[in-house]
Amino acid sequence: MVKNASSLSLEYLVAPMAKSYRVVTITGKNAEHGQLTYNKQVEKQIINFLWLQ
Repeated sequence: MVKNASSLSLEYLVAPMAKSYRVVTITGKNAEHGQLTYNKQVEKQIINFLWLQ
């Protein structure tokens, strides 16, 4: 699990250089930090970020 406070801290660090920054809450199966690469919600978010923006 990645705590929301951690993601918000990252926003503060990358905001000056990032074109955009979005926080997404992932829940359900494979929602723990070590399992996120196997989560369909994460997969969809990555595909949308890379190909549909």
